[in-house]
Amino acid sequence: MAYADTLAPVKPASVDACVALASNADRLACYDAVFKPSALPVVQAAVVPEPVKKIDKPVVQPETFKEKVVDKVSNIKVIGKAPTIEPTSSLLDQRWELSEKSKLGVWNIRAYQPVYLLPVFWTSDKNEFPSSPNPNNTVTEAQNLKSTESKFQISLKTKAWENIFGNNGDLW
Repeated sequence: MAYADTLAPVKPASVDACVALASNADRLACYDAVFKPSALPVVQAAVVPEPVKKIDKPVVQPETFKEKVVDKVSNIKVIGKAPTIEPTSSLLDQRWELSEKSKLGVWNIRAYQPVYLLPVFWTSDKNEFPSSPNPNNTVTEAQNLKSTESKFQISLKTKAWENIFGNNGDLW
């Protein structure tokens, strides 16, 4: 009999074997034996990592002019409200004052065509004999012209009369 006590408990083959038991306690023990896992997994406590210390970057002073400008501009804080962009005002409206919001009044001088100055302009095709339908303006002898010259263009406009036909029509 001592030998029977030292044997390990036998695991039932199926649930049907547990159903056949008459005693409630024996049936419960049988179900526990069938459905109980052989070994419960050991749950280890989560290891909390140590907080990472923030390492300050060494301050690098800008060396080139470009780096200095970028450093200064990046620190600028805009004070006030940003300008609103109106999708109805186009470049055409701004240049010709088509809407009421873009009207600037009369006799205000504005740029019209591009204004530029070319201090040195070189050409290989000089017109040594300029001609004209008017015989008084025709050259008969070769002109001593240089290949280099300077060019400039000044183009301005101003509005002389506003709202000619009621609330539209301007004379430029």
